[in-house]
Amino acid sequence: MDWLSPQRKIVLILLLDMGIFILDILIVPDAVSIGFFYIIPMILTFPFHRFKYPVIVAVVSSMLIAIGAFIPMPPDDQLLTVIVNRVISILTVCLCLLIIHYRLLFITALQKAIAEEKAKSAAQRAFISMISHEFRTPLTSIDGHAQQLVLSGPTQRYETIVHRARKIRSAVERILSLLESVLHSERIEQGQLSYNPVTFDLRDLINEICQRQQDALAGYELHVDMSEAPAMVWGDPFLMEHALTNLLSNAIKYSSPSSCVDVIGRCHNGHVVIIVRDHGIGIPTKDMPRVFERIPLAISNPGAARPDPERGSFAQARPDSAAG
Repeated sequence: MDWLSPQRKIVLILLLDMGIFILDILIVPDAVSIGFFYIIPMILTFPFHRFKYPVIVAVVSSMLIAIGAFIPMPPDDQLLTVIVNRVISILTVCLCLLIIHYRLLFITALQKAIAEEKAKSAAQRAFISMISHEFRTPLTSIDGHAQQLVLSGPTQRYETIVHRARKIRSAVERILSLLESVLHSERIEQGQLSYNPVTFDLRDLINEICQRQQDALAGYELHVDMSEAPAMVWGDPFLMEHALTNLLSNAIKYSSPSSCVDVIGRCHNGHVVIIVRDHGIGIPTKDMPRVFERIPLAISNPGAARPDPERGSFAQARPDSAAG
C-alpha cells in the first residue's frame, strides 16, 4: 500500500517494541525471560532495503531489554538468571541484525551482478549490430563489383577488370581486418595478448597503413606529418599497426566527406606520440569516460561535436636510442 511507507512501517514496529516492553514490566520475572519476544520486531525489519531501519529497531530493542530486566526488580535468587537471559536476548537481537546486514550485502551484490550482466548483454547486442553493419559494407562492394563483371561480359576492357578485381580484394582485406580486430579485442579482454618489442621503422609502418586505407580515403584528404618523429622506434609493430589502423579507420568513418584526417608524429618525454585527428562528428561529452570501451560511442549521438577536436587520439612508442 502506498500509505505504508518505510517510515510508517518502522513506527509501527517501534510501537510493537513498546507493547512488548509494557508486557515485559507487567509480568513477574521468572526463569524464562520475555526479552526473547523482542526478536519479533527484528524479524519484521528483514524486508527493509536500508540498513539504518533494522539498526534503529535493534538499538531500541536492546535498551528496552536491559531496562525491562530491572522493572520490577527481580528477587535476589532470580537476578542472575534474569540478567543472563537478557544478555542472551540482546545477543540474539544483534545476531538478527548481523543476518540482516549480510542479507542486504548479498542483495546488493546480486543486483550489481544482474545489472552488469544486463550491461554486457546490451553491449554484446550493440557489438553484433556494429559488426554486422561493418561487414555489410565490404560485402555489398564485393557483390556490386562481381555483378558488374558478370553483366559487362567478355567485351570489357582489361583495365576495368583489374580495377574491379582490386576493389574486390580491398573489400576482402577489409573483412579480414575486421575479423582480426574482433579476435584482437577478445585476446585483450582475456589477457592473452603478448607484448613483443623490437626496433622497427615507424615511418614505413605509418606509410604502409595509410596506403592500405587509400580506398577508404576516397574523397578525404590525408595529411601525414612525421617530421618531428624519429624513423626507428622500440615497440611492438603488430600492436602499433593494429592501434593505428583502428584509429585511422574510425577517423575516416566518422568524418564528413572532403574533410581532412591528420596523422602527426611528435616526441614527448622520451616517447613518440602519434596523433590521429579528424574533424568529424566527435564524441559526446557524456561518453568521454567510456572511450576505451568496445562499442563505438560516436554512433550514439551522430549530431554531437567533440569537446576538444585538437586532442585527437594517441598511440605511443619509445624512440630507439641506438638509432638516434
